[in-house]
Amino acid sequence: MSEKAVRKSDRNEVYAWIALLIAFVSLSIAFGVIVRRRLRVERKFWFANHYINGLHRKLDWTIRIVFIFVLVGFIYSSPYSGEETILQSERWFLLPIPFLMMTETVRAVMEWKYDENRKAYLATILEMLFMLCLVLLIIGTDFFGII
Repeated sequence: MSEKAVRKSDRNEVYAWIALLIAFVSLSIAFGVIVRRRLRVERKFWFANHYINGLHRKLDWTIRIVFIFVLVGFIYSSPYSGEETILQSERWFLLPIPFLMMTETVRAVMEWKYDENRKAYLATILEMLFMLCLVLLIIGTDFFGII
């Protein structure tokens, strides 16, 4: 195989990954908008730390710190053969799944107990389950044949 053909196939793989990422994010946003509109729940922003109360803030930061220690421990204890890097390992992308599920579960419980809108927790749970189903679908189909 010529070097030019290899570069072209690598480029096509990058485009496929970008398309998969765009599709994943678009579906997640669309589902969140639809669910929150149907339940008449205020829209939440991605990457915005909207804490319900002080307890929620403490629990969320505890989960984040534990996740960082687990991530560092995973990187430290990962077998390294010299031929692949930690990012080429097959298990690294599974680490954020339990972290995100725990943070969203804590958010749902705090919304259920303390939020003014009693339907906010339902939207959070539905969004979390939808994202989990998308991730499992992507992993179960070997990233739709990309890898």
